[in-house]
Amino acid sequence: MLVVVSKILEIGSILISLYLILLSYFDIRQKKVSIKMLGMGMIFISLLSILGLLYREMDGLLALFGLVVGIGFLIFSKLSREAFGYGDSILILMLGVYLGFWQIMYVLLFAFLLSALFSIGFMIWKGISKKVSIPFIPFLAISYMVLYFWEVIH
Repeated sequence: MLVVVSKILEIGSILISLYLILLSYFDIRQKKVSIKMLGMGMIFISLLSILGLLYREMDGLLALFGLVVGIGFLIFSKLSREAFGYGDSILILMLGVYLGFWQIMYVLLFAFLLSALFSIGFMIWKGISKKVSIPFIPFLAISYMVLYFWEVIH
């Protein structure tokens, strides 16, 4: 049974990558993602997380701390009046539970690094101001996929 659960989680991780690509598309085009899309992802990722926790493929304490990271981002979204969007924070919350504390921290570190490099490059190349908003979900997607493929090859 553990082999089956492990394969389901592996396929789930690939589907999460596709989901993140789809969200990235809408985040870039519309500067927001719909509640319906976030809700569908939340159901899917929650089911994968529950499956992983039940069959001990995931560490419950790390999942809890991953949830806390997401809650922290939701609070930041509220306090910053959505300078960092709720959609980004909800996605971080979902990924935090699924990946666990350390992996969501790696994803966030890489996503913020990529976003900073992109922003600096864009400001130099286009000469835009610091006030332009840049969608964050594409950087989360890239970071998630890099982490996933890094784990696959190691």
